Amino acid sequence: MATYYPFTPSQFAPYSFQPTLDGNQYNCTVTWNLYGQRYYLNVAALDGTAVVTTPLVASPSSVPLASLTWANGTVTAVTQAPHGYAVDLTIALTIENCAPAAYNTNVLALVVNATTLTWPLLPDPGPATAVGLIDWTLNLVEGYFETSTLIFRNQQFEVAP
Repeated sequence: MATYYPFTPSQFAPYSFQPTLDGNQYNCTVTWNLYGQRYYLNVAALDGTAVVTTPLVASPSSVPLASLTWANGTVTAVTQAPHGYAVDLTIALTIENCAPAAYNTNVLALVVNATTLTWPLLPDPGPATAVGLIDWTLNLVEGYFETSTLIFRNQQFEVAP
């Protein structure tokens, strides 16, 4: 389950929150860099030891699916609206809220066109009875923490687990 921290930007005072990452509490501050003209996320241990400083980059909103089909070991997903990913790229996505549950997983999907993506999936999960969402997320602390993620989207930070 994710914990959410709404972000209120300020160019004059840092925004701070204390998430739990990999079971330990950390101090996070978001500061405005005047020279770079952007916000930076700074993660430090409670004793002040710096862990990481990274530009604050937002993950896009989830994209609702219109359909999911399986044939010959490949899933074809069609989105309700253009997803915005570049054609012919392979992109890491999370598939959520689909039924059967075998569709809900992390995949490397091939972008076929503005609304279609494909990826391999074995065995056959059966016909989709509910289609959910695709998510492309940028974990701002990837490589620094083993199990926790810290994602920024929709003007808030999402910390899991």
